[in-house]
Amino acid sequence: MTKTLIACGCSFTKDNYQKTWPDYLAQQLECDLLNIGARGAGVDFISKRLMMALNGIDPANVLVGILLPSSDRFDLYVDQSHVLKDDFLKISSWQDGRVPHLVNLDGSLSSNHGYSLTGGESRGYKKHWYMYYHNNTFAHINYWFNVINIQNFLKLKGFEYFFASAYDIDNSTEQLTNITEQPVEYDNMKSLVDFENFVFYQDSRGFLSFVDEFGYQVNKNHPESEAHQHFVTDVIVPFLKNKNS
Repeated sequence: MTKTLIACGCSFTKDNYQKTWPDYLAQQLECDLLNIGARGAGVDFISKRLMMALNGIDPANVLVGILLPSSDRFDLYVDQSHVLKDDFLKISSWQDGRVPHLVNLDGSLSSNHGYSLTGGESRGYKKHWYMYYHNNTFAHINYWFNVINIQNFLKLKGFEYFFASAYDIDNSTEQLTNITEQPVEYDNMKSLVDFENFVFYQDSRGFLSFVDEFGYQVNKNHPESEAHQHFVTDVIVPFLKNKNS
């Protein structure tokens, strides 16, 4: 039976305009690909989307790969009666590459209900979140808590999996304006994470540091396809081979 790679993440995982790491990894592993990434997604949405997608799937011959986004993103669900539904739809990512959409946990797109995925930028009414509610401690506690939830779910269901990260392990905030003082509670939650299945560049650095190191072009905050291919060939594949040897 042919192996299937199920990939989850943000627009670094699923891009409407170019190939990304799952395309190259599936090609090198000679396996099928199911890409359930969503543009603008934070780890909260990713954790729920992944669990829903894997529900009922036989873990045999499946490899799950997650590329974690930044820690300062928050994913808001709005329904048709939400007073700010139209405002949050307006700032949501263009999942189909044409118009903004809300995204449901089954991956379906809607203009009436679903998650508003907007990345870490302070856009629209999100500016009030970052101004009055966001701080690094709160963001990082939730970030690693969601990672732990994903790990526990995958282990419980018996899936083979790996994590990679867009950002360095200790520098995961996307927007400089979102950085606040980071007390010890951040490390307390992170210490509960099992890093055995984490793929890092140079032990603790993420995909964007790899991109910067090798001088790859970045277009509208997205590394070019060649960077994805290089990251797969030089970082992810050797990790998987070493792990399975």
